Amino acid sequence: MSKQIIKTPGKLYIAGEYAVVSGEEAILMPTAKTIDITIEPNDYYLLNNKQITLNDTSLQLTNTYLYNAIQTAHNYLSEVKPYALNIQSHLKLEHYPKLGLGTSGALTIGVINAITRVHGKRLTPLHLYKLGVIAQIDKIKHSSFGDLATSAYQHWIRYQMPNTTWLIEELKNDSLINLINKEWPDLMIQSIEPIPYPMLVIYTKQPANSTALVTSVMVKKETQLYQRFLDQSKQYLNQITKARSYTHFAEAIQALQSNFETLSILSDTILITPEMKKIEQLVQKHKGVMKFSGAGGGDCVLAYFPTHNDYHQAHQTIKHHFPILNSFFKGV
Repeated sequence: MSKQIIKTPGKLYIAGEYAVVSGEEAILMPTAKTIDITIEPNDYYLLNNKQITLNDTSLQLTNTYLYNAIQTAHNYLSEVKPYALNIQSHLKLEHYPKLGLGTSGALTIGVINAITRVHGKRLTPLHLYKLGVIAQIDKIKHSSFGDLATSAYQHWIRYQMPNTTWLIEELKNDSLINLINKEWPDLMIQSIEPIPYPMLVIYTKQPANSTALVTSVMVKKETQLYQRFLDQSKQYLNQITKARSYTHFAEAIQALQSNFETLSILSDTILITPEMKKIEQLVQKHKGVMKFSGAGGGDCVLAYFPTHNDYHQAHQTIKHHFPILNSFFKGV
């Protein structure tokens, strides 16, 4: 066992939101900023310089993601020795602690990676992802676990979630080691090249409750409107990946945004906020197209532009009204 420093990125959805929870594909990108975890052997368990026990109920109550990640890592290992673990997140801004960049997913993957590493295990991205899903599967309703995949692979990915009904049954009957070495039905994680067009990541200054937003839509998943949303989401996502020009790409982005506006009819909560509409107006003034990211209702939106000149002019305008998060990402 030796000291380890693990840096784990968050995520941002590019396309496929909501549809991914129903088994369709999505595109996600990792953040450049990370959650940093330092871990080293110790005589007793320390978490952020505070002594803890393995069954610390206060930890379970204050941070379920952290508690479940620790328990899953321990369950995977045949023997666990005490360690000191420190966590520092760079996935936040001053005055805006929640940006919608997948902090809980990055924390889950980072903690599992750190604990297994300090015990001499070097897991593949796929095995890390699978342990992350196992840590969360019975705790989070209507999750696609796409954030876990992005944090584990640390690359732009095209993603389709596994069959969770199968997985829950397998968890009852199999060990973690056997289960992560099995092929999971329906799961697809494919590294892809980043989208080449100039992009702004803009924070709406409103934190979104993604779980509540997705739940409000998923109760209507049997309706014809939702089924039409799924069909169109799949079509437009394919258009994004195959677009040969910015014009075709922008048409697909606008179609996805329009499709999302149709979906908002099903929700009992507001998916498209006044702030999002204000950002869209600012983007359009500079020849750009805007698209929500994640569940909507706040957090971040994406804006694409035909030229770098349009991008820079938009950046200069929008930064006076809303935080620009491009520094959180590499290559945008």
